[in-house]
Amino acid sequence: MVEEKYYEVTIESDGRIPREAFKEVHEFLQAINQKEAQFLNSLFTWSDENSHWSKWEIKGSSEWRGKWTTRYEKYRKEIDRPIQPEILAMIGEKLKAHVNLQSTTCFEIAKYSDWLHGAFEGRKSLDGGTPGKCWWTEEDSIATRKGMIKNHAGYSILFYKDRQHYEKYSKEQGIGRCWLLEINDGLLIFNAYGISLVQVAQVLKKVFDLPFHRVNVISEFAFINAGMRDNEGRGGGRDGSGRGILLSHASLVSSITLPDMRLMDSKCFLCHQGTLKSAERMVEEKIVCKKCIKTLPTCKKCGNRMIDAGLSVNYLGRAVRICNSCADYANDCNFCGKTLHFTHKVWHTGYSVCDNCIDSGHACNCHTCGRLIDRFVPVRMGINTYFLCPTDARRLKERLP
Repeated sequence: MVEEKYYEVTIESDGRIPREAFKEVHEFLQAINQKEAQFLNSLFTWSDENSHWSKWEIKGSSEWRGKWTTRYEKYRKEIDRPIQPEILAMIGEKLKAHVNLQSTTCFEIAKYSDWLHGAFEGRKSLDGGTPGKCWWTEEDSIATRKGMIKNHAGYSILFYKDRQHYEKYSKEQGIGRCWLLEINDGLLIFNAYGISLVQVAQVLKKVFDLPFHRVNVISEFAFINAGMRDNEGRGGGRDGSGRGILLSHASLVSSITLPDMRLMDSKCFLCHQGTLKSAERMVEEKIVCKKCIKTLPTCKKCGNRMIDAGLSVNYLGRAVRICNSCADYANDCNFCGKTLHFTHKVWHTGYSVCDNCIDSGHACNCHTCGRLIDRFVPVRMGINTYFLCPTDARRLKERLP
């Protein structure tokens, strides 16, 4: 059923506004007008996809027809609480930015799992974002994904910005990824990063012409996470439970238990004894037994074990050892000039700034967009003072009287 190749899928959007958009608007309103933020917060449950407030535009003869801003303005007038046109325009601008009426998704289905940590979760990708913590790059989950790809009908789905991005960085870096497993005469997808699981299901539905529905996914040997939840609303975690999506005509299937797919023929990298069943630990993509892992040093930044001594850097005013993954953030600080500090990138200049200099006020996060900035504009709202980047400060000044 599944072919290893590159795909481009264009989908007509239903015009729904994602929850992230309302969260961004709510945080923005908190900074400029807390009453407006309270109005938005009490309007409806943001995750309620069936609410008419979740749709950017409603057509037809519905009482609530029109664009979101038109409907919201009408609602505020009905409750005798009109909204300022400047604030309404800013809300509409931020919401609309999250709505794509038509989108093309570029992705590759591959029997491959050997990319570097962070390559398809943000850090290595072109947007320069910070990766989330991915359990499928830790311990025996690495053995599970390698075994799933090698010995089972498992695949990785790797997402790219466009075809040019794919041709240049195929299997090296992208904007997201998801696991796919042929099971129960259908396709099971789970553990999506950088892209929502529902988005993955929508593009695969168009490729394979299969309906989809959510299922519980249970595994004793791998962590099912990435925001998925079981029927009781609990998040996926180290007990192995979580949520996935099954693309299949078997709509009655509600729960799937993954088999033990770990590679079983590997020895400890250090002592060369024991199999994975007695080891059950992975360090820097290498199997290490429980006895040897206790002898390895720990990265002071992420807490993971290290095969070698790691890299010595200045972190929060003291010399520490960090692993190769965290070493990607170790640079010379452009503000204090100290060498090999654990640093962060400033948004508009690309400068590196260490934690000490951030604490000293050389850089901060913009209260509106969240970007790390070293040039900021203080904006006083009531008794509070907020720091905005020059772009957002200028927009605020243009919009408000």
